[in-house]
Formats: sequence, structure tokens, C-alpha cells
Amino acid sequence: MVKVIKKNNKLIGIIILFVVLSIFYTYLMAPQHTLIARDSLDGYFHLNRALSLRHIWYSPINFNDWGGVGNATALFYPWLTIYPMHLLTVIFGPVSGFLLSLTLVTFLTLVSSYISAIKFSGEQLFGILFALIYTFSFIRNSSVMYRWGVGEYIAYIFIPPLFLCFYNLLRQQPKQLRWVIIFFSLILYSHVLSIVTTSFGLW
Repeated sequence: MVKVIKKNNKLIGIIILFVVLSIFYTYLMAPQHTLIARDSLDGYFHLNRALSLRHIWYSPINFNDWGGVGNATALFYPWLTIYPMHLLTVIFGPVSGFLLSLTLVTFLTLVSSYISAIKFSGEQLFGILFALIYTFSFIRNSSVMYRWGVGEYIAYIFIPPLFLCFYNLLRQQPKQLRWVIIFFSLILYSHVLSIVTTSFGLW
């Protein structure tokens, strides 16, 4: 009973740590609650992508945003995993919704990388260190803070579990194949180029 309580307390502590870090990370992104595109207009493009999904279930052509020109971005750019961002922008407004989605994505990245590392190594400390190094790595920081690569940094959620499941598949665990397919598909539906670089990593 005591061991269970200690284990639960550790888990709660880790969750609180990840939540605090995610909120602080978002604060660093926009300390004045103002979004500033640092790399051309790429940031505004991705924000418009999220805003323009309001009628995606009826038609991929959007006439309400993008200056009302009938933009067909959703036909060629994966949108499934940024749909939660769209919902947050509808509820809380463009800026707050964008920042809340970043907080959520950062938290999920910490959690997925932590769980994957724990399952791989069996060491809690390794899991925490891996989650912190992976989530706040230079390449992800560049994608978040500088380029606003929304699809790219969403894809980072699914890469660690994909590698874990692929590793287990190679260890003669055929049931892992379905998870390999699921995580592979989620990366594909987030950011097409990430699936190319991830594939190189797998092989």
C-alpha cells in the first residue's frame, strides 16, 4: 500500500512538472500574449490553416478565410491533427487558442516521450531526462519558436512511441505492428516531411 502511494505521488509530481514546464514554455513563446512570426509569413500560414477548418467536414475548399479566394490548402496539407487547434481557436480566439494548443502539444510530447523511454529502459530517471531533452531540443525549439512549424512539432508527439513499437516489433512482438501503423499514420497526417526523416531513422 505504501509503495502504491509513493508511486502515485511520483506520478502526480511528474505530471505537475510537465504541466508547469509546458505553461512556462508557452509563456516564452509569447510573454506579452502577442504572436510574432519570426520566419517570413509561415507562422500566419499555419494559423490560417487552423482557422480555416471550420467547414472542413463539408468541403476542403475554404471561402471564409485566406481573403475569401477559395483556398484549397486542406486538399494538399495534412489537417487532422491540427483540428484540435482549430477548436481551441474557435472557443478562445486565435491567439489564446494557438497558445493553448502549443501548451497541450508540449505537454503531450513530454508525456509520450517519457512513457516511451520508461517502457524502453524501465528507468524513471532516464524517462524524465529523455522527455526533457527531447521536448526542449534545439530542433524542436527551432520549429516552435522560430518557424511556427505546427504540423512538424505535432508530429514530435508520435515519433518516440513509433520507435518504441518498431523496436518491439523487431523483437518478435507482431501485435506491435498495428501501433507502428497507427503512429506512422499520425505522423503522416501531421507533417509529410517528418515521415521521410523518421523513415530514415527507422531503417
